Amino acid sequence: MVTARSLILAVILLIFAGKNSVIAVEPDRPSPTFEQLLVKTQQILAEDAAYKPGDLIHRGTAAKILDGLARAGWMPPRRDEILNRVPGENDFLVAVLKEGNGRKLMHQIAKIEKGFDRLDRLGQLPQGQQLVKQLVNSKDGFKLIDYLTQTEGGKNLGNMLAQEGQKNFNQPTGKLYTAKAIMTELQPLYEKTAKPAQGTASN
Repeated sequence: MVTARSLILAVILLIFAGKNSVIAVEPDRPSPTFEQLLVKTQQILAEDAAYKPGDLIHRGTAAKILDGLARAGWMPPRRDEILNRVPGENDFLVAVLKEGNGRKLMHQIAKIEKGFDRLDRLGQLPQGQQLVKQLVNSKDGFKLIDYLTQTEGGKNLGNMLAQEGQKNFNQPTGKLYTAKAIMTELQPLYEKTAKPAQGTASN
């Protein structure tokens, strides 16, 4: 005889299982093409009406991308490692570039190669966060980042800062700041692990 207590326990177990479920990929299902995964990524990003290509993203958005790729049919390897390289939701850069003049600066810096890397390094200097906030409120704040990344004078300044204790100022931080950076990181992993459709050869 099924008792009310056993039914309640069964419901609790179902709820608990749902909260702790893991996205699974059918073992024999061919992987989508990498181009299809890129389209899926853009669809996920488009759910945020304020998003523009090249925007700084945070770990929560990166998790949505990885989950979406898994649901599309390819399980990204090294999930935790990749997520740990994406700025967290409470990261200083995420907070300061989130709205208003900060978003404007973000869109300008997105066009500069290694721009987010250098802005991040700048924020780690003594009183660096205050300097970044000044750039946010300056009409031409992005020009300092352009100078630091694109000119010999900027690189020399970075070398001087390295000598003052800010090691590797001119080098990438190793973080994944954008969706494009995440997909670039994932592509060689995809090529190693993707299951080709029947009758096609893997790379």
